[in-house]
Amino acid sequence: MGSIKFICDLRESRMPSNKMRLTIISLLISFTLAGAGTQIGLVIQPMAAYFSEPITLVSAQFSWYLGGVLLGNLISFVVFRYLKIRTVIIFCYALVFGLSLGLNFASDIAFVPIYLCLLGAAYGVGVCASSTIITAIWSEEKRGTVLVSQDALFNTGGMFFPLITASLLGNGFAWSSGYLAVATVTLLIIFLALTAKFDFDIHHETEHTESLQWHIGLKVAGLCLFLALICSFTPVIWLPTYLQERFGISQEIAAATISKIYFSALVGSVISALLVSRVGIQRFLVGVVIVGSVSVPAFTIAPSMDWVFVIASTFGIAIAALYHSFMAWGLSYVEKPQYQHVTFMYVCGGVGGTIAPYASSKIVEWFDIAAVYYACTFLYLVILILMVTLHFFQRKPYSMDGLTQT
Repeated sequence: MGSIKFICDLRESRMPSNKMRLTIISLLISFTLAGAGTQIGLVIQPMAAYFSEPITLVSAQFSWYLGGVLLGNLISFVVFRYLKIRTVIIFCYALVFGLSLGLNFASDIAFVPIYLCLLGAAYGVGVCASSTIITAIWSEEKRGTVLVSQDALFNTGGMFFPLITASLLGNGFAWSSGYLAVATVTLLIIFLALTAKFDFDIHHETEHTESLQWHIGLKVAGLCLFLALICSFTPVIWLPTYLQERFGISQEIAAATISKIYFSALVGSVISALLVSRVGIQRFLVGVVIVGSVSVPAFTIAPSMDWVFVIASTFGIAIAALYHSFMAWGLSYVEKPQYQHVTFMYVCGGVGGTIAPYASSKIVEWFDIAAVYYACTFLYLVILILMVTLHFFQRKPYSMDGLTQT
């Protein structure tokens, strides 16, 4: 499988320990980002009970977190010009740990949006640093595989942390205890950053024109990523509540459903690199978008939890390597990707993630939870139209390795 082959290649090539350390930092950043984002659906009800607020109001609060991620993405356009990546990483994840502690002591919901926004900003800057490191230290031949490996670690976190959070909540811990569990892993990121050498330059000049660097293909990929993030976040956010209302299941079973999604996503992301190399990044993305457009509405017609588990596994495949596959596709339109291009893609994804909780909570208020799944199906179809249109009307100026002109 693709990721296994990649690991074997690393061993065979005897990758320098510092390069390995930098790669591990990048992968752990994706791992912790998943831990912070995928437990939202599990903490909505306990948080609503703790603060005695309506569930729709509480769910909308997490737009502050995802908006913070977007803010962090935007900050990345500037911060890397003036600060070293090592400094940025250490500061951001020290801030993550402190804010996670603060959430555990918040007694008034009025303070929660501030904590969530700052927490998201720290994660948003950190994740841009992660992919910037990968873009800088890996060549085009390996870069796509390592980017997809970030999705594998993200999906691992999405499978691992919801189970921890459900266990903590089931044993009477605070609604925010899962965020503190994630924050403990960030201490390892800080340690590795302190011991690694960031001996690469992210400010290299390009010989190509601005119009080439901001190719229409990169912009369309960014728009598709924006829509794809809405379609990825929304079903996961509302699935626990939807299943508990429809089937009367416990919170633990709802958590198991979320973990099943990310277990399937983990398996899918492990083989994604192989599929991409065989069928090409654009065809791969078309395939997973089609799978997503079919699996999302299927949640609303599932007759039993057994069927829900099957659909959850299918949906997991659809989001397996979605984020960084769209990023790899967009960057393939640029000969020499720079941190600005990486940040642009994260900003597009960040906007989508920010909109998802707030917009979906409004849809639930106006209609019902099932309506958000039909809305996501429509957005999947829009993504397909954009991709097909680009394929027929705009050729890439460079091949997938970014070197050969077409």
